[in-house]
Amino acid sequence: VDSAANIYVAGDTEGGLNTITNAGGYDVFFFKLTSAGIQSWLAQTGSTASDFLNALYVESSGNMYLAGSTEGDLHGLSNSGGSDIFAMKIDINGANPVWKWSFQTGSSANDVVRALQTDSSGQVILAGETYGGLDGNSNAGFSTRDTWRIFGTIQDCFKLPSSKVTSGNGSSLSFQVFFHDLWQQKDLF
Repeated sequence: VDSAANIYVAGDTEGGLNTITNAGGYDVFFFKLTSAGIQSWLAQTGSTASDFLNALYVESSGNMYLAGSTEGDLHGLSNSGGSDIFAMKIDINGANPVWKWSFQTGSSANDVVRALQTDSSGQVILAGETYGGLDGNSNAGFSTRDTWRIFGTIQDCFKLPSSKVTSGNGSSLSFQVFFHDLWQQKDLF
């Protein structure tokens, strides 16, 4: 819920919502309800494999962060094996959601985000678990729970090469948005 009492809901779906085409497997969706309970917009995105949403955070500046796991190559990023963790930033200040960036990384095994928060300096903090060695660390045993931190600037994310981060600035990934009873395809992603 934001300061204007708008409600943001997110999850994953195996189908296409409100005539939006599913990208494959499970997709991530998110939508906005006004304080009167009227849907402003609905968005759905994903890889050709399954993508699962586990965390949503809306900060007071009007940015929405989504995080979870993906079994595919989300927004042009490459899967490391098993399920990777992902995070994305969406600007929700305007009439339409605007994709800012996506981040994906993982070990050769399954990795999952369980929680998401931003700190006072705008850095994104992810927490979750891995069955592998994440970000060059060794796994201490079966399903070790680790904490990851994504830094505020995209270039600093895990100090990984740019192949792990995709910026939405100037990008034209296909992203479908449903407004009220009118479906449109926008190049928001």
